[in-house]
Amino acid sequence: MLHKAARLIRAYTVNRMSRLWFDDEAVLSHEGWDREPLIVESRIEALMRRGLARPLFLQGVFPFVGAGWYTSGLLNPNLIYTVPGGKQARLLYLRAGNLSEAMIYLSIMRDTQPMRYFPIRAGGDAHITLAITEDLPTGSRMEVHFAAPDGLSGSIVLDVGFVELES
Repeated sequence: MLHKAARLIRAYTVNRMSRLWFDDEAVLSHEGWDREPLIVESRIEALMRRGLARPLFLQGVFPFVGAGWYTSGLLNPNLIYTVPGGKQARLLYLRAGNLSEAMIYLSIMRDTQPMRYFPIRAGGDAHITLAITEDLPTGSRMEVHFAAPDGLSGSIVLDVGFVELES
């Protein structure tokens, strides 16, 4: 049975090292394979192992003062990433904690346009692994913005994960 969010993975049998492409990790239960151990990795993991991709993180603890729900702004100047020449990137996940007394939201901006929104409840946290990722071409400027009620102060604990790929 295939998982709803099927993804491309590569499976190797350890003894024969035969390479097979499947749509899901359900390969582990494929008839006859339960006798031999398998190494299962995603396409991104295979590219990283071969040196064709690398992880990239925007992370830290950042204080903020809200300017209103409809006025989002850059959380911190260190939270800007521009995809370098000859590369492309993908946003994989966002993990954040809200150390304030009201809900806030984070937005990932791509070339000044909102790409994703992430609401985070008061005193709460969120870990979002994106099921749908888009290729971000060379030169794309990614920024982490926030919005909060006017005058609200607090801090955000943030970890945003990208993967940078060879074009």
